[in-house]
This record gives sequence, C-alpha cells and structure tokens, in this order.
Amino acid sequence: MSGGTAPRVMEDFLGVVQLLSDGSVVRGDKAVLRTNEPLPDVPGVQWKDVLYHAAHGLSVRVYRPAPSVAGGSKLPVVVYFHGGGYCLDSFAEPNFHSFCLRAAVEISAVVLSVQYLHSFDHSISC
Repeated sequence: MSGGTAPRVMEDFLGVVQLLSDGSVVRGDKAVLRTNEPLPDVPGVQWKDVLYHAAHGLSVRVYRPAPSVAGGSKLPVVVYFHGGGYCLDSFAEPNFHSFCLRAAVEISAVVLSVQYLHSFDHSISC
C-alpha cells in the first residue's frame, strides 16, 4: 500500500486466518483448533493412505469396512472433502478421521477422504 499505511484486518476467522486489506493472508496458531488426542480406532474398519500426487505430497485416505463387516459384496464409494473451506486443516485431523471411520462401518461403504491443496498457498491467477 502507498503512503506506508499498514494493511488492516478485513476478515478474521477465530484468529486462525486473517485476510488483510492489501489482499495478503496471515495464518495464526493452528494449534487452537487441534487436540493432542491420538487418532481414534473403530473396530471393523481398515484404512490406509495412498499417495495420488507426488509433486505436492497429496494423499487420499481410504477407509474400508473389514471383509467380515462388508460380507464380500461390492460396496458403494463415498468421496469426502473435509471441512476447512480449502484453507485449513487436513484429512488427518482426528474429527475428520473419526467421521470417516464411522461412516465406513455404519453405511458399509468405501470412504475416500481427500487431501487437497490450500487456496492461500496455491492461488490461481486470474
């Protein structure tokens, strides 16, 4: 900005992300939204991470009901994009992980939880 005026905060999301008047973005302490709890486990669900974009280190977490639960039949597939508005968090956050575990066993489906690039780090010029 000209004249040495410091940019002002236009939007503030719980102090975790701030959008400034000059278009820049400031990220705060993400630990505010995190817990130190280990990832939950749900009996009857198997899961693993599969790399799908090596250049960006992106993975998809695949949740599958155990064969004893699924009964050997074909299963529907649910593609899940975690919350965070394409700006925050990861598919590995305990609350998203727990949701996918429960969904896989309760609806007897393969659940794909997709890791994606955050828009503030990888913007597209218009």
